[in-house]
Amino acid sequence: MTVVSLLVTAVFVYSQISELQNQISKLQAQNKELQDQTSELEDQVATLQAQNSGLQDKLDEKCGVSPVQITGTERVGWYPIGGVTIASAVIVTVWNNGSTDISGLTLTVRLLSGNNEVNAIGRGFVTQIDGLRAGESREFSGTISYRIDSAFMVESTITLGDVFLDEYRTPNR
Repeated sequence: MTVVSLLVTAVFVYSQISELQNQISKLQAQNKELQDQTSELEDQVATLQAQNSGLQDKLDEKCGVSPVQITGTERVGWYPIGGVTIASAVIVTVWNNGSTDISGLTLTVRLLSGNNEVNAIGRGFVTQIDGLRAGESREFSGTISYRIDSAFMVESTITLGDVFLDEYRTPNR
């Protein structure tokens, strides 16, 4: 009886192993099919993103609008820093009106007389902008210094690497 029960048990275990192997094969086939579908969907997403980017570029080109704009530059207050030199805070508002987040921007604030930078009478500042989300508007501030008897305008420019995106000039002071 022991041999028969061992034989029955062995046949049962073998059939269970065989059934598990069949289930594993079916699951592997389903997994492969899902991986293929995922790959196809990833390709479709990449294609749609490229189309979206191209359409956004065409829209920006057609409208003549940079995806990042300076919407305001304001000089706030003043205080003496020595002799005839005074300083003022400058607040620059930058808006990402594009459809994607952007990083690596550089904001430069300079003092101009006409179209010439006037380091002899004052100094501006440079700020790196690490990230600006799509649709986000943010204020950046710094300090400019200048001679009290000077006439100048404040120019704010925003660049992405070597690409000029926008500028904003205040009226002469």
